[in-house]
Amino acid sequence: MNENPSISSLKKNGKSILIDWSDGEQSKFNFLWLRDNCPSEVHPTARERTFNLLNVSENIYPKAFTINDKGQLEIEWSEGGHISHYDVEWLRHNCYTMKSKKKI
Repeated sequence: MNENPSISSLKKNGKSILIDWSDGEQSKFNFLWLRDNCPSEVHPTARERTFNLLNVSENIYPKAFTINDKGQLEIEWSEGGHISHYDVEWLRHNCYTMKSKKKI
């Protein structure tokens, strides 16, 4: 069993990014949720968000997205000139679509 799945594919679907994982699972992440939860927008010691969601519109979307050379999901956002980096482990741990599926 693969304990550390990798991202097999990425695609945009409406207002979300769909991630297909190497273990057959699929995750769906809303654009606004991803931007609001960008790991680089958390104060290193206070652990509070430094990003104000009210500074972007609900129509924010990725201008570009890819898996970078570190294996992270990298997103260049349409607003604010920000680039986010999401570790694979973080994405799996925080995947609300997979968590809700397990509750059923």
